Amino acid sequence: MVNTKKSDDFETRLGLLIDTITSTIYTNVTRGLFEKDKLIYSFLIATSINKHAGTLDEVLWGIFLRGAGVFDKQK
Repeated sequence: MVNTKKSDDFETRLGLLIDTITSTIYTNVTRGLFEKDKLIYSFLIATSINKHAGTLDEVLWGIFLRGAGVFDKQK
């Protein structure tokens, strides 16, 4: 909390704290990961943040995870 920029606006201060805490946790966790695993961890953190913020469409996320399914070219 000491290292975060100060702000009189509660929402701004809260956003700054969340950004600082997220960055600190990410840095500390990635120290213990192999280089090959850091990209996967970064992707998981980014998608989790976007899902929580509501900027990641659940339908598109499901398609990404499971694939588009079987397509019938005859129709």
